[in-house]
Amino acid sequence: MHFTLIGHNGDDPEVQDVVQALEKAKGFFRSELGTKLRLRIVPDVRFYYDEVPEHAQYMEALIQKALNS
Repeated sequence: MHFTLIGHNGDDPEVQDVVQALEKAKGFFRSELGTKLRLRIVPDVRFYYDEVPEHAQYMEALIQKALNS
């Protein structure tokens, strides 16, 4: 599963805190997925920080700067 934190980048300590919290809750997520989807075998859940929103904001700022020049 990919997640993002608005206003943070992958190097921020808050991101690592969130990854640790998600990893700690992994069993709960798997249990809920298995129950809701009625699965006997639930795949492993992995968490990845998604930096796309930060890159998109950066690119948008560059485009705006180029247009205003």
